[in-house]
Amino acid sequence: DHFKRVNDGYGHLSGDDVLIEFAALLSSSIRKIDVLGHWSGEEFMIICPETAKDNAVILAEKLRQLVATHEFKHVGTCTASFGVSELTAGDTIVTMLSRVDHALYAAKERAVIGLKSNRWC
Repeated sequence: DHFKRVNDGYGHLSGDDVLIEFAALLSSSIRKIDVLGHWSGEEFMIICPETAKDNAVILAEKLRQLVATHEFKHVGTCTASFGVSELTAGDTIVTMLSRVDHALYAAKERAVIGLKSNRWC
């Protein structure tokens, strides 16, 4: 959340270090069949095959808490918001990504107003 503040306050090299550390933290906390990728800027995506939405929500909350309690080199603690969506019948990649993007921005909005729970929905 608010990653621009990291780059502005600590510099882009430190920001890059945070992204690398963030990716390693997520990667070490997901299953071998899950796929973690850098989506854009400070956004990442995890594809969780054979996972119902309820279980993906549990994973997102686990990862959110993990990030919030992790001490990142150079910057200390950070927060992260997560959007979760499930591929449904009739979906295209565009409709599914649009839905998860909407969920992410709803979670980020909740983070801005200080709501701690359900940041992934």
